[in-house]
Parts: sequence; C-alpha cells; structure tokens
Amino acid sequence: MDYRRSSVYPRHSVFPSATGLGSGSKGADGPRPYLPHLEACINATNQSTDTLKALLEDFNDGTGDLPRLTKVLENSRLFVLINEDVLRKYKAQLADEIEPQVGELIAKAEKSLGVLERREVQLQKKIEVHRSNGPAKPAAPAAASKAEERRAKLMAARRDRLMRELKALEDEVESLGNQVGDRS
Repeated sequence: MDYRRSSVYPRHSVFPSATGLGSGSKGADGPRPYLPHLEACINATNQSTDTLKALLEDFNDGTGDLPRLTKVLENSRLFVLINEDVLRKYKAQLADEIEPQVGELIAKAEKSLGVLERREVQLQKKIEVHRSNGPAKPAAPAAASKAEERRAKLMAARRDRLMRELKALEDEVESLGNQVGDRS
C-alpha cells in the first residue's frame, strides 16, 4: 500500500463529522437537533456560575469577622444566662468576704510604712550627726575604744561582785559580833 495514496483519499467515518459544531448548519448527515439545547445548557451553566460567584462574595463579606462575632456573642451569652439580681447578690457576698482581709492588709501596709518612715528619719539624723562631727575617725581607735568599753564593763562587774562579797563579809562580822556580845 502506498502511503501517499492513502492520505490523498481518506476513508469515510461511520461517526458523524464535527464540521459545523455550534453553527447549527447542516452537515453531511443532516441538521443537528441537539446543538441549540447544548448552547442553552452552556448559557445556564455560565449563569449559575456567576450567581454562585456573587453568593460566595456576599458570604465572605458576611462571615469575614466570624471569630470576633463569636467572641461577642459568647460574652453576651454569659450575661443573658445569669439573672442580674443573682449577679448583684454574688458580688455583694464576695465583697463581704474580701473586705476584712483587704482592710487588714491595708492596715499592715500602713503600719509598715510608718515604721519605715521613722527608720528613715532616724537614719537621716544619724547622717547629720556624723556630718556635723567632722571627718570619720580611723578604724583602729574605734577598735581600741571598744576594747576599753569591754574592759570597763568587766571592771564594773568585778567591782559589783566585790561589793557584794564585802557586804556579805560585813554582815557575817556583824552577826559574829552579835553572837559574841550575847555570850558575854
């Protein structure tokens, strides 16, 4: 079979040809009765697609802030479900429970504040006294004065102890003197 020859004279198809689709013209087999219906179906599909597109745009506009609306509705739902009188009653009860504790805490805070203010005044007076005394003395004399203070305390304690012993001895001598005087 010669290739060139077969392509020059094509064989006729058993299927209807596609010439004149959508034009409504008659082909080799006659008029196509389904073409007007096909065009109407395409037009209806385009129309429904446009309608769906418009509906989607409206739907997106209406539900774009859905999270915010949900939160607002949840908050309002809380107050819709609770009676206003019940809410006032619970508020008053809570205030009655907390008020003494809050008052006590405020009193403690004021007392502590007063102590701190007095301490601040004392420290400021101490600073003024140190400034008025002149320059600070070296640490060694302070240590020496502490040693002297300690020694003075020890001496005072020793003196007190000796005074007690002396008094005890005097009392003993007196009692012995009384005993001797009674014998004579």
